[in-house]
Amino acid sequence: MIIDLEPLLFLGWLAVIGGLLNTVGDWRMLGFPVAGKEFELEMIKNKPLNHVVFGVYIGMGAIPLWLGIIFAILYLVRNSPVWVQATVSVSILLFVMFSLVYHIAHIFYDIGHREDGALNIERILAEMRRMRTFIMPISLLMSLGLLVGGILGGAPTWWIVLNPFVITILILLFSRAAPAPIGGYLQPGGFSLGWTLFCLVTMLAV
Repeated sequence: MIIDLEPLLFLGWLAVIGGLLNTVGDWRMLGFPVAGKEFELEMIKNKPLNHVVFGVYIGMGAIPLWLGIIFAILYLVRNSPVWVQATVSVSILLFVMFSLVYHIAHIFYDIGHREDGALNIERILAEMRRMRTFIMPISLLMSLGLLVGGILGGAPTWWIVLNPFVITILILLFSRAAPAPIGGYLQPGGFSLGWTLFCLVTMLAV
């Protein structure tokens, strides 16, 4: 069965909007006017509680919107082998799923800092780090799938180069070196901003 993807391409703009909303939520939840190299996750306890709650809950609504970009991506790699398209689709689904779970975990990490003895901070932090060990390989797999699919599918060269892994790494490297207040906001929002820019690039390519 062949699915006509063109009527579904507009859903990619929902992914762009979702990315922007989650970036704002990250800044609200974890952004500080410090240099990038000075940012630490433990700083969350210094944010007003309503900022953290806002960041977590806006992410819960915004991150699922990221799935809307699948149709635009499949449209760009439609001439690639089916196994490549399947790999890209599954990796995006896993990326969004783990990103949502990791984002929600911030509220429990924050509670553990604010309520003495309520939760074991180190246990929560260890689990969040473990989640990141799943997200990073999935992100790499997704980017490799996009690279192969773009090359085999005849997608624009500039879109192939500007994949989410490359964009995010560049943003995070810049944020680490950036002075206050730029680094303190780019660092926590780097992943969301990188994904947003990739979604925007994808929509401009279709």
